[in-house]
Amino acid sequence: MGSIHRSSETLGSPPARGAYLTDCYIYPLDKVSINESYSSSTYSKRVCSVESLETSTNTSADSTYDQAPMLPPSSSPAIRPTTLVEEPFRGAEVTHATLTPAGALLRLATYSTALLIPEGAIPKHQRHSVALSIVRDDKHHVPVPTGPRSTYLSPVVFCGPVDTKVNKPIVMQLPHCAENLSDWAFSLYSAPDNVTPWCKVVTIGEETLNTPALVQIDKRYAYVLTETFGKYVLVGESATDIQERVACKRLRLFICGPSTVPEFSDVSLRVYIVEDNPGAEERCRHCEQEIGGVLLGRSTALHFADVGQAGLNIDLQCVGGWRAKSSSERQTIPFSHVWNSACTALHCSFTLCRTEHDKCDFKIVVQASQDVPQGLDERLTAIGVPATLSISSFVPMAKDGRHCQHSSQLVRNDDDL
Repeated sequence: MGSIHRSSETLGSPPARGAYLTDCYIYPLDKVSINESYSSSTYSKRVCSVESLETSTNTSADSTYDQAPMLPPSSSPAIRPTTLVEEPFRGAEVTHATLTPAGALLRLATYSTALLIPEGAIPKHQRHSVALSIVRDDKHHVPVPTGPRSTYLSPVVFCGPVDTKVNKPIVMQLPHCAENLSDWAFSLYSAPDNVTPWCKVVTIGEETLNTPALVQIDKRYAYVLTETFGKYVLVGESATDIQERVACKRLRLFICGPSTVPEFSDVSLRVYIVEDNPGAEERCRHCEQEIGGVLLGRSTALHFADVGQAGLNIDLQCVGGWRAKSSSERQTIPFSHVWNSACTALHCSFTLCRTEHDKCDFKIVVQASQDVPQGLDERLTAIGVPATLSISSFVPMAKDGRHCQHSSQLVRNDDDL
């Protein structure tokens, strides 16, 4: 792919090093804005650096995901079929559109993910079938992190077909869970299919004139400007230019279990720890559907930092005739299992047994925290603050998140979503 030409005339302020944007990109984004904060951000050039990636995962063996069926290609000979190496995708995680010379806009609202193909991207009289999807299968995630301090920050997103040719760059919106952006070193990785190894496309701060992509990041989203279709994911690690920098990302906990309380048998509860990105709830809900469980509650946001080997402590307290069956009500998940979880639904399990069979009421409180060193930067005060949730019934949590009869102590802030 050739280099992306830039024009400093499109920016409202004097161009800094690497702060450019393509002329062909401005028109469609002004016409159909993906996000309100998009136009006020500064864009940076990025570098292409190809390298082999080592497998680095720490996941639960039973955390597996399905993907949904692609729609059959149109019978019209003018539309090229959407060819994917992926297994079929689940319908909730994929959207399709017909790309014409007028362009196309695809959205996955649940995941706050979008793909914009500008007007004039393909020649006149051509029409192509294109798709945007969230890739959830573990086997597609494992190759990306390149070291023990690298971590996923966005979902793995696929746009295709991979052999689609465009005359103008496309724009993808990816949500991310990074806090304090200046503390991060961000990289964008890509792979055309499930066979070709992932490669690093962009690393902020290592730009050249021949960069094949642009990436802009704000508090909630990364915007990728490229001409190549395929799988993409945003990866990060603590910045090394200032020793005191500590990367921190947001996590969310979900508690799952049976839909009804068994009268005499034990109860198994699972606590999922996932990146706090849009769609995290659906990922856990899907995992539970595979084993007949339901989603019972969600926690407040948890800020997890790259501080030594400080793991994640999960504490569970029971009242009302129940207790944890194991000798300890605390489980500690190693730092590497959380930081290098490769976008999978990492979880731990607690088995509860009755202490009073004639008592039906119960309450379970879960608290998650990270042991962090003293004296961290004041900007990182959120690190070390526990995330909490509580449930008082086995009624499934509604998809709109408003069901709260079983989570009276659950703090839900719209800013956390």
